[in-house]
Amino acid sequence: MTTRPMGVCSAVGIAVVAVDLSSKAAITIIEPLHRLPFVLPVQNPGYLTGVGAGLAPGLISLSLLLIVGWRLITMLRSGAVSPAGVGLVLGGCLANVCERLARGAVTDFIRLPWIVLDLADVAVLSGLVLLAVKQLGRRGTRGSRRESLGRGLGRKARAHAPSPPPRPDAGFDRPVPRRPALRG
Repeated sequence: MTTRPMGVCSAVGIAVVAVDLSSKAAITIIEPLHRLPFVLPVQNPGYLTGVGAGLAPGLISLSLLLIVGWRLITMLRSGAVSPAGVGLVLGGCLANVCERLARGAVTDFIRLPWIVLDLADVAVLSGLVLLAVKQLGRRGTRGSRRESLGRGLGRKARAHAPSPPPRPDAGFDRPVPRRPALRG
């Protein structure tokens, strides 16, 4: 059974958005969860660790999501990246952009000794690790860079790609046609 990369990417991205936004809703509504040692709900108006809080983060996040999303989707179509990794990165970014545009800040609630983050941040970091692992794995394969880039070509690109050189023994397996005799 073959899977379609865009389908995997979309499913993972939608799941990340749903889980992240529902977990943030649960944290803000269910008060006893605040007593857990690893839960600390914090409104973060900036990015990771609050950097860039005064820079209209909603619009900057949306523009970065569009730029990064476009690049990752083009890489996904070429087969150069992991569909699950792209889905995790785009899903995490989209979840944070949605919350940032709706509330003006992101609710971070997972307390670690050095940082407080949310599930969208975990998804983005996990997706980046998957993408890096896929790229490192590609470097160990045999073949040239041109061959690895050509593997994921679509129908249109394959139609315009140069054809392979002829085999040295091409044409020797069929009989030579006879010329008709000249009548005089």
